[in-house]
Amino acid sequence: MRDTDTIDALRYALAKQVPAMERGFTIQTNYGEFRIDAEDADRFAALARIILGNKLSAMEVSNV
Repeated sequence: MRDTDTIDALRYALAKQVPAMERGFTIQTNYGEFRIDAEDADRFAALARIILGNKLSAMEVSNV
């Protein structure tokens, strides 16, 4: 995958997918799935925003 594809994917995730997580979501693992309700989802979304934002920043700097 090219860096620009990854940058675009991270931007999309930050703009659309992470905000959607705040309403609740399901995590799937090899051992099954579990539901994160809206009550706790905002904290997961905040963590995802930090992690993905850091990755995006690093990729944008390396593409300069």
